[in-house]
Amino acid sequence: MVEVVLPTYGEMSLEENLKIFVEEGISKVFISGDHLPSLEEGEVSRIAEEYRQAGIRICAGHSPGGNLSSLNEEERKETIVKAIDVLHKLGLMGAEIMVFHGGKVEEEGQIDRARDALLRSISELLKVAEREKVKLALENDSLSGGKKPAQRGMRPWRRFSGYREFPGPLLPRGEEVKEVIDEVDSPWLGACFDTGHGNIYSEVREQIEALDNRLLTFHMQDNEGRADQHMQPPYGTVDWEGFGKALRSVGFEGQVLVESGPRGDVSFSRMIQECNALLNDIGLETGTAFTFRVLKFLTGQNMDARIECPRCGRFVLYDGRECSCVCKRWTIG
Repeated sequence: MVEVVLPTYGEMSLEENLKIFVEEGISKVFISGDHLPSLEEGEVSRIAEEYRQAGIRICAGHSPGGNLSSLNEEERKETIVKAIDVLHKLGLMGAEIMVFHGGKVEEEGQIDRARDALLRSISELLKVAEREKVKLALENDSLSGGKKPAQRGMRPWRRFSGYREFPGPLLPRGEEVKEVIDEVDSPWLGACFDTGHGNIYSEVREQIEALDNRLLTFHMQDNEGRADQHMQPPYGTVDWEGFGKALRSVGFEGQVLVESGPRGDVSFSRMIQECNALLNDIGLETGTAFTFRVLKFLTGQNMDARIECPRCGRFVLYDGRECSCVCKRWTIG
């Protein structure tokens, strides 16, 4: 089964996040990279206990900023120190995974040296990961795209992206993440595939299938294919049907980390309901009844098109008893 996991939000403290999660019945979260660097070890343990007592499981976390593939050795080592600190704190919180970025390069001629620097960094992090019992998940990074003429057969929303521009990320695609993981060859290293990042560069399905059993988790977010917008799914252009087919193909059952806020002024729980509906509709079992297949229940025919409310702009959900958008709720039958 796939678990949908909500992020903590950096503009609020972890205590403020906790209050909202309790009010809205959220049971699984991951820690953003903004929270842990500023906290002392005792504070981390105290907050972790508060989350546990509230019945909220901390599944994963994100490393802080920095560049693990920097050719400036001082910068690279400084990034490692920060990442190790967060890795230790995630271990204290009982998290299973730390997601991290491969870093960036200034120009194309630096790719090989930057990749070697990243491999050294990963080697250092893995020693701590094994001790803390927290796996590392290397993420495909957001792509700096430039204006390029549309290619034949290219989807319209991707006409200004899909190629590398420098400075830019070292690992923009799932295939490049796979190569690094295979070279390291450690049970403590896997992949986090970010659907928004992947959508900028190429089809998400082929990238996920390339990563296959290396996948530990996902960042589930949406965009219009031109920039890393962190839109709530499914309000962008990510090929979610292809996403579902890919996850079924590789047999993924694990955590899907929703890396966005709610679209518009709605609750976090509504966003989770819509994400669950999306995952259910593309063939992934999440343990909930939510679906966007409202027409099927309204007409009695097998019609899967989503209905968007013209008033509130939300897709209509059906939970087996009643339909709802944000501004209206009604019972079938």
